[in-house]
Amino acid sequence: MYKSYFGISSNPFSIAPNPHFLYMSDGHREALAHLQYGLGEGGGFVLLTGEVGTGKTTMCRCLLEQVPEGTNVALVINPKLSSRELVATICDELGIAYPEHSGLKSLIDRLNAYLLAAHSRGQRTVLIIDEAQNLSHDVLEQVRLLTNLETDQQRLLQIVLLGQPELQEMLAQPELRQLSQRIAARHHLVPLTKGETVAYIRHRLSVAGMDPETFSMAAMRKIFRESGGTPRTINLICDRSLLGAYAKGVRRVDVQLAREAARQIMGGKIEPRLTLIPTWMILAAMSVAVFLIVAAGWRWFGDEPFGQPGTSGKAAPVAPGVFASLSRRIGLGLGAAEGKTAWPTAEQAANSQAAAYPTLLALWGEKVEAGVQVTCRSVQTLGLRCLTPQGGLDDLLRLNKPAIISMRREGVGFSMVLVRVSGRQAILRLGSAEITTSLAEMATLWDGGGVIFWRPPPGFSGNIIPGAKGPVVGWLAEQLALIDGGKYNASTDQQYDAPLVERVKRIQVDRNLKPDGIVGGEVLIGVADLAGISAPVLRQSNR
Repeated sequence: MYKSYFGISSNPFSIAPNPHFLYMSDGHREALAHLQYGLGEGGGFVLLTGEVGTGKTTMCRCLLEQVPEGTNVALVINPKLSSRELVATICDELGIAYPEHSGLKSLIDRLNAYLLAAHSRGQRTVLIIDEAQNLSHDVLEQVRLLTNLETDQQRLLQIVLLGQPELQEMLAQPELRQLSQRIAARHHLVPLTKGETVAYIRHRLSVAGMDPETFSMAAMRKIFRESGGTPRTINLICDRSLLGAYAKGVRRVDVQLAREAARQIMGGKIEPRLTLIPTWMILAAMSVAVFLIVAAGWRWFGDEPFGQPGTSGKAAPVAPGVFASLSRRIGLGLGAAEGKTAWPTAEQAANSQAAAYPTLLALWGEKVEAGVQVTCRSVQTLGLRCLTPQGGLDDLLRLNKPAIISMRREGVGFSMVLVRVSGRQAILRLGSAEITTSLAEMATLWDGGGVIFWRPPPGFSGNIIPGAKGPVVGWLAEQLALIDGGKYNASTDQQYDAPLVERVKRIQVDRNLKPDGIVGGEVLIGVADLAGISAPVLRQSNR
């Protein structure tokens, strides 16, 4: 309903397991690595468990999109079957023909013949069973027996079990110990952390072509508290929040919209939290109190008193800059903001988000016509992608790219573009207006939200995982060879193999990233920087 209102073609928070929207948290990276292990090793079981809604099925769909060439996959999504029905379903998935009333032994014989033929052609066969906690003990034992189909050197069938936590309890029972002993890799998906929830919401918005800052930080914190970090529940609350924004004719989801959406999704009444007085209001009240004390004639801070003898106790007019001086003395640090830094007015702040994207595009040498709305989806037509840094100021400086950052001052939220960093000074821009302030002051006003642009290499369509092939892998190998001072031997069948993976891991370690060998936006930005590929930077010295 709200897609046309926000100018998007797909729902960013659909609960359908769409791998296009997959956000790779640390837990999901490890889960995918375990599933890939199940595709690459010679037989046995791989077990992936997690609570309802944590993303097991989405991981499965992602895996199916990335299966290596020469891999045959049978996917069973409704495992409430008898042993015969399960084997018949596997045969159906693999395209194995059998008479209608075939018994279990006949089906297994046909499956075994298929596996032997596939093995002789150098092909692997993988069985994936979703919702495996619904398998009965007898059927689980039959699944174990299927791994006995083997040659002298190798088992012919690899099995991946996906299920809820009770699957682990089932496999711990003595009668299933033989199956449990054959599990070569296990992983349990847990809900997202607060930081991952924020990144998850912004990621899905970016993929859909929406502004990653559509949800306020307070709204995302509220969504995390009510969802517990479970992706499916996050999706439901976010979807209802966007519907609420559409109904109210606003384009930003605040904490009130998120609270109402959570109430509708979770059911019952969500008790309102006590409204705490913001810290800035407390500090402001303190400063006023101190000001009144000084105005009454006290000399605590070394300034001349405003009430002098012979004036009947009346205060003299306040001298310009006295309040700013006083605020600095009691630690408020308002001096730079009082008359020295021309922060956006309330009117400018209202249009700052729309103005920030063209400002950032200009740094990349791209222009847009006046009145044209720029989104993360629209910049893809210019060969750019959006990325949302997750590690605060340190992460921004490490990525070394100009960024749109969300700020808040005196209760007014606005966006600006961090265009350059010089020493400890930050240069911010919005349209033609430019502000220079300290990184420290910027950090106090920054709410943690941000977006950078980066330019992906030819053929990039998503994270590059071990075993991948294509032009993007060739580009990666060529740049790594250039970085290391070697010579690149072009290949039409370049594969992301073990040596390349190890080289990428070294880059990840150098850039304080998790060394998992998966090549995403942050790794590609680092490779391009090391290779000297031209792009806007925050600090020239970091090139």
